[in-house]
Amino acid sequence: MLTKTGNMHIRVNLDVKEKATPVLKEVGMSYSDLFNLVLAQVAIQRRIPFEMVGSGYFLHEDELLADAKETKLAIENGTAVMYSNMREVREALENDFN
Repeated sequence: MLTKTGNMHIRVNLDVKEKATPVLKEVGMSYSDLFNLVLAQVAIQRRIPFEMVGSGYFLHEDELLADAKETKLAIENGTAVMYSNMREVREALENDFN
């Protein structure tokens, strides 16, 4: 199934882009993958899908522990959705909109 695509031209902070590039490479994502994931979540959740934090870009330890516990419970309960690669993530997102 072919998905229609469109172009977006955006300006980004060069320092932030340089810091993000190795992270994206490490997880095997392109900038297009990232923006498609974020925009898909905005459309699905009808909100910004993450907490907006200051320039420190940090989560408090309690928040990290709560997220880890929630993830562990979802895995144990069989409710977590696990993907082994970006192709599977893209297909799942496309299925959500079809």
